Amino acid sequence: MGLYLKLDSRNKVYAFRYGCKDEKYHSCLNKLGAQLIDQSIEDLYLSFAQTIAQSTSEEFAPDLLLEQCLIRFNKAFAFLLGEERNSHLAKENIVCRCMGVDRAKLQDLYHAYKGNEKELILNSNIGLTCGECMPVFQAELKNLQDKAEYFFGLDSSEILPYFQDSLESFKAYSPLGEKIQGINEVKVEAQCIQMTLTLSEACNSETLASNLTNFFSARFEAPIQVVLTIL
Repeated sequence: MGLYLKLDSRNKVYAFRYGCKDEKYHSCLNKLGAQLIDQSIEDLYLSFAQTIAQSTSEEFAPDLLLEQCLIRFNKAFAFLLGEERNSHLAKENIVCRCMGVDRAKLQDLYHAYKGNEKELILNSNIGLTCGECMPVFQAELKNLQDKAEYFFGLDSSEILPYFQDSLESFKAYSPLGEKIQGINEVKVEAQCIQMTLTLSEACNSETLASNLTNFFSARFEAPIQVVLTIL
C-alpha cells in the first residue's frame, strides 16, 4: 500500500493519491483521503491517532480494514513530521511500531501462545500493517525459540503426549506407521525432533524418518526434521 501526499507551504495537504492492488482497501482509502484536503499534517496525525485508540478499545467492535488504513496513514504523517509512532519507546526495543509492540510485549505474547508463531501473529497483528517489522520480528522470535521453552504451541509437558496421540493419524498417512509399536521419547531443539521409537518389525528407518518429517512438517506448517533412534 503506497500513500502519496502533497503539502503546501502551510504544511497542509492539497493533493492525495494511493497505490493499492487489493481492492478491499479502496473504499476505506477513499473515505479517509477525502478528509485530508486542506488539513495540516499535525492535526491529521493527532486526529487519526485518537480514532485508532478509539477503534481498538473494548467498547467498539474494530473495523480491521479501517484500522489498518488509519495506522498506515498515521505512519505517513509521522514520517512527514520527522517523528515516529511510539517514540516513547527506545528505538532498540521496538519490534512492531504499527502495533506498538516492544521486546517485552513480544516476550509476553510468546509465552501466552506458547511459541506458536501463527497464533501470535493472528492475535497481535504484528507484521500485518506495513510488514517492515518482519525481519526484526523473525530474529526476535528465533531468539526466544532457541531457548526451547515451547515447540509450536506445546510446552515441555505436552510434547510427548502430542506425538503419541498423533500416531494413529500417521498410520493413515503412511503404511510404515503400522510398524511403530510406540513412541518412547521425544526431544525437540529448534525445528528438529529427536524421536525414540519401538518397532513391531524391522523397516527402512530412513524412509520412516522421511515420512515422519513430511507428516509433521504439514501438521506444523513449517519445515520440520525428524531424527530417529530405533530400540
